[in-house]
Amino acid sequence: MILNDIGRMEQSLSSYLLRHTGLSMWEDSAIYQKDSIDYKKLVDFLASHLVCEEEIHVEISPDVRNELWIGEKLITINSKQTYKKKFFCLVHEIGHYTLRKKREFNMRFPKDYVKEDKQKKTKQFVVDTLREEVLAWEEGLNYAEGLGIDVDMESYNRQRTAALYKYIEWAVKK
Repeated sequence: MILNDIGRMEQSLSSYLLRHTGLSMWEDSAIYQKDSIDYKKLVDFLASHLVCEEEIHVEISPDVRNELWIGEKLITINSKQTYKKKFFCLVHEIGHYTLRKKREFNMRFPKDYVKEDKQKKTKQFVVDTLREEVLAWEEGLNYAEGLGIDVDMESYNRQRTAALYKYIEWAVKK
């Protein structure tokens, strides 16, 4: 209960500072040190925030894929990655969550659109998968920035490009 209250206070303070001063609460903290970012602290902060504010749990484990399990309110992140990559993957999965919780998601994506490994790879499915992946990177970035997190855009863009390129390769593969 105390952790929930602390998480809410951090969120409120971060939002207040951003709204009223344009500053991120993290700029003067141990998370941001001149040229380095403590990605472990950012991952921990986002995971705590998701539990407190969204009731989404984050599991970081070596035997999982980076994935949103919407029905189980769970995001899994593979622990074999660097904390920097874990952070960007978590931000991306948060993007999937924010997309799918919007009422418009069901209107913009066909009713039969469900991402499953065994689903037939129709043109519609491929296009909708690519659309969701691109949108999830943008939504996740907006979510993180909305919390006052100053995202290293050069690294973020590199990670996003690598991930999206894998989906493009999957899309053209027969």
